Formats: sequence, C-alpha cells, structure tokens
Amino acid sequence: MEYNCCFTEGNKWFRYRAAAIIVEDGCVLFAGNEIDDYYYSIGGGVHMGETAEDAVKREVLEETGIPYEIDRLAVIHENFFNESTGALHGLDCHEIAFYYLMKPRGTKELKSDSYTQGVREHMHWLPIEKLDQYKAFPTFMKDYLQSEHTGVEHIVTDERKGCLTFEGYEVFFLHRGIRYRLTYHPYEPCLYLKNGETYALTLHNAFTTDEILRVLQAGGKLRAIDGTFYDEAEFCRVLASALDHGRDNVDYTYAAKKAREDLK
Repeated sequence: MEYNCCFTEGNKWFRYRAAAIIVEDGCVLFAGNEIDDYYYSIGGGVHMGETAEDAVKREVLEETGIPYEIDRLAVIHENFFNESTGALHGLDCHEIAFYYLMKPRGTKELKSDSYTQGVREHMHWLPIEKLDQYKAFPTFMKDYLQSEHTGVEHIVTDERKGCLTFEGYEVFFLHRGIRYRLTYHPYEPCLYLKNGETYALTLHNAFTTDEILRVLQAGGKLRAIDGTFYDEAEFCRVLASALDHGRDNVDYTYAAKKAREDLK
C-alpha cells in the first residue's frame, strides 16, 4: 500500500503535493468533480519514498490518461487554506506543492477516466485570459502564465476563510489559523469570540450559540435584529470581516454592512 506524505494533528492538516501546469492553445488544464464547487490543478499527494517528479508524472497519467513529459520545475507553492465542506471541513490546512510545467503536445485530446472521492473526475481546459472568471485553484495561475519567468518561483498564498465547526453543544470559528470559541451573554444579545481566555470580538444584537446550533446545523438562516437573514457562509463572512478589520466591539448589523462592502 502506498502512503501519501500527509498527516493530521488535532485540527491541523498538512500535505506535500506534486502538480502539473499543462498549457495547450491558450488554455490551462484543470480538474473538477461532482462534489466540489471549484476547479483544481492536476496532481496529488507525493507518496512516501517517491520523488516529486515521479509523483507528478504518475498523477498526470492517472488523471488525463496521457504520459505527459516534464519541461521544468516552475513553482514551489506554500498554501494555507480551509474548507467549509467535505473531508477537510474544520481543519486548518497547510500544503506545499511543487508545480511542474509539462511539455505541450499540440492537442487537447485526453483519455481521462479518473475518479476522486468516489465520483467521476472531469478535465477542463480553461482559457488563461479568463481564469479570473472561474473559481479555480491555485489562484496565482493566471498571473503566473501571463508573465515572464526565469528559474523557479516561490509563491505563498493564504486562502483561509472563516468556517464554523460544531462540537456537541459548542460552536467554534476557524479563521486564519486561529480557532475561536463562540459564547454569549446570558442576559444580553451579545455574541463573543474567544481565543483561549482572550475576548477577540464582541458582537452586539447578535445571536446565541443555541440559536446558531439549532438553525445553521439544520441548514437554515439566522434572522438578525433588522430582519435580514444570514446562512452559514454569510454569517462566517461577517465574523471574518470584523476580525480582519479589528472591529473588536461592534453591532452585528454594522459588521454585516461592512462585510458586504468588502465584497465590492
């Protein structure tokens, strides 16, 4: 049995990955599947005892059905991220990936028959000039492919976004590597985010943790004091915005307004 260079420790997850940059006729190859709502690069975890070069050739052949040849090592990518769903939900993820530029073949024809997470995996040729119109990772791909390079690039990205985890009767918010515990005032409509014993954020006119558990775990929407409804993703966006902007003591409605402005 082969073992990936990957481990989980508490709520931390790490993986060493090898990935391919395959370009044909102004398009770059990405993969997608029926579970994830985004496109991702061709590649996968490096096996114990396997070189990154052997890993990328193996992964490319498994996913595309084509034995592409390596041109050169292009990018060493350090990526920090988290997922709101799936196997990595609630984990603070750190991945180091070696991206290899593969030699073009002059055709987009593939022989893909790959599966991931038990479902069919599909190959997608995305136009480089329109990559920013797709939800595709890594996010550096368009800028990298539209500029000149000499040697190996070292790129660090932090794509960690806030996500909630529910543990029994407790609610936690994971954001930028920090795990906050949500508590509330027993007599006032105040929601607190605590990092250890430190109060990192106080939201006035917010929700109780009981309400958050009951509504969001059932896939519903929280109703704010002004009548606006928030699903889990929107609620997390408000918390993340308040934390990122250092709004440590703020009314929820005001924080929500500022979070919407961040999206513009």
